[in-house]
This record gives sequence, C-alpha cells and structure tokens, in this order.
Amino acid sequence: MDRGIHGFEIATYLILLKLVHPTHFTVLRGNHEVAWMNRSFFLEECRLKFGRQVGQHVWRLLNAAFCQLPYAALINGAVFVVHGGIPKNLRSLADLDQEIPKGLIDEHYNRLALQLLWNDFRTADYDRRRLFVAGDVEQMEATAKEVIGLPNNGTLKTNGQGTEEEEDEASIERYFVPNSVRNIGFIAGHKAVRHFLRRHDLSYIVRAHQYDGTVKATGYNTHSAKKVLTVFSNSAYVGQLNSTACVCVNSATHSIDIIGLRSGRRNPRREVGGRNHSEIFECDELAEMKFGF
Repeated sequence: MDRGIHGFEIATYLILLKLVHPTHFTVLRGNHEVAWMNRSFFLEECRLKFGRQVGQHVWRLLNAAFCQLPYAALINGAVFVVHGGIPKNLRSLADLDQEIPKGLIDEHYNRLALQLLWNDFRTADYDRRRLFVAGDVEQMEATAKEVIGLPNNGTLKTNGQGTEEEEDEASIERYFVPNSVRNIGFIAGHKAVRHFLRRHDLSYIVRAHQYDGTVKATGYNTHSAKKVLTVFSNSAYVGQLNSTACVCVNSATHSIDIIGLRSGRRNPRREVGGRNHSEIFECDELAEMKFGF
C-alpha cells in the first residue's frame, strides 16, 4: 500500500488469490499495511475511487483485513521470510505466534511486530552514512558485557555469573543499532544475522523494505555474505523508475533463484500527476542469481 495508484486493486487481487488457493498462497503484513501509516495516500486513493464516505469505509475494511495477516513465514524449514527484519533476542520462532496478538492494529504496542515490520540490515549504503561505525559497536559490546558480567576479553567468568546462553543473547543485542534513517526500529549487523540463522537453524532471510541504489538498478540486493536477500516488486517506487525482482524457492532442488526484471524504456502513458506514478516497462533483460541451501 501507499506506493502506487493501484493499491486497492492489488489488495483485493491478493485477497482473492488467498480465498481461491487458501493452502497455496500466503500474504505477509508489511509496514504500510497499518492504518496509521497508510492513512494519507491509501486513504486518499480509496476516496478518489469510491467517494469520500464509501472510500473511507473501504479503507477501514481493508485495514481490518491487514490486521489479520501474519508477520513472517518459514519455507522448507530453512528460509525465513519477512517484510522488514529480524528482531532482537528472539528465543524461538514459536514466540512470533505466542507473543504477537491476533488482530494487532498498531505495531508500536508489540516489540516483535514492530521490528519485523521496520528493522533493516547493515549495508554498504548505511556504512557510507556512518550509521554502523566501530565506535558504536565497541560501546554496545562494553555495555552488554557489563550487564551480564563478562570481562573485556569476551570470555565467560568461571564463578557462574554468566552462561553460554547469556553470552549469545549479548552477542545478538550488541550487533543491533538504532535506525536513525527511519527513526524507528533497528539495523542488524552481520554478526546478528549469523547468530539468528544459527540459533534458529535457518539458511537464508528473504525480505523487502530496504530501498537503495542497488535495488533501484537490479530489483534486489544481498547482505551479510549473501545470507539476506532483499527484493522489490514495486516498479515505480514513490514515482521513481526502478527495477523489480522476485524469489523462487525450489524445495525439490534446495535452491533459491532471484529473478530480476530490469527496467527498460518507460511507457509514455502516465497516470495521475504529482505523486506515485504508475509505469509500464518493456523488459531489457532478465538477471538471475542462484543460491543453494
């Protein structure tokens, strides 16, 4: 929602697919499938298409449906799929079902929901902006060690004040930093990714949410030793011309294909002036990247 002029059509199409193929189709909630976030552009779209009163009713009904969407999915027991990022200190994947209430309206009232929708991952772009610098990590490490009773060399004390589980918790905690770009959520570092995958016995994380120059050019990006795959399916993100991509996970061959549809010539037809133009592209080339798990 909020990133094009066909939000209503896309939402209803996806809902219909879920109704027709309930066991073969899953839709995850993203940070724009929340009423406080989409009340400007998506509400405006519904009012333009259905009138002020009916449009507001349609907007409310669709947001009620969004509140029922799951926040994450697991493919073949190896691929964690989410819109935003991984949460800090998640002890078990089962906690996602147990700690996030059904029908949650505002993610600010639940720490796991908020981070699943809003968290990002460390990228070269964020490094250039000095959002994830050595000093921050060193300070976070020192704080974490002090809290759980670890000496400065990172080893456990022998007096029983620390445990391997506690050290692992601190390691995950120290490799997140507040996201000063969005002013909400956290940025997960490379070691946080490794801890998350190892703890939950996973191979990859597939998500969207994080738009940068690489995503604009190719439709996808990889982070953290290619363990995190970011894909974008919106071909005109906030009115910009960008490429799109999709991910195909083949359970039979234990492989992942990222298929990027690179943007070609812009169709001269444009709809709606001002914001969030809808574009139609002619494909220049298909790019494909393969992973195994």
